[in-house]
Amino acid sequence: MNQILFPLIIVNVLESHGSEDKPLTISEIADLINRQYIPFTDRKQVINRSTVARTLESLVMYTEVGNLLNFRAQERGTVKKKRYFLTTL
Repeated sequence: MNQILFPLIIVNVLESHGSEDKPLTISEIADLINRQYIPFTDRKQVINRSTVARTLESLVMYTEVGNLLNFRAQERGTVKKKRYFLTTL
């Protein structure tokens, strides 16, 4: 799978499975993506947790300011256990 699609896939997972009441951890997001897309690859893992973490940090930073997108990625939790969800503008 092309890495350019990772932010779109992560946003799709957050829209489908995450909410403000039940935000998702990095591990939960990676597990959902791997379970959903592993049949289409020949690898053991589609995406790893560090890639999900880097992408989420970028999404949070880029959606904090401006209104280019119709959603805002937000994080909650502690330094060791961050949880993410989307809010619509």
